[in-house]
Amino acid sequence: MDIQLNLAGQVSYTNGTSEEVHYVVGTDISPSDDDGMAYGGAVVMGLPDLHVVEVKRSRGRLGFPYVLGVLSSGKLPSCWRRWTS
Repeated sequence: MDIQLNLAGQVSYTNGTSEEVHYVVGTDISPSDDDGMAYGGAVVMGLPDLHVVEVKRSRGRLGFPYVLGVLSSGKLPSCWRRWTS
């Protein structure tokens, strides 16, 4: 949890550009089931009304243990496969 507290101070509340933001994405993952597989998903939503633009799902093995509450501990590999497909 220390890593999340350290990273919290680096959060930017602006997009760092002069361009308007048009989309936001949310991701999540389920812990591994009995056969060692995890499920991940991503939802892209349009702003400002949060209409659903795209939904992606993924199933795969985690490369390292999933730690509940720790940023990206298990989410990133599974979600990245979907973002780049």
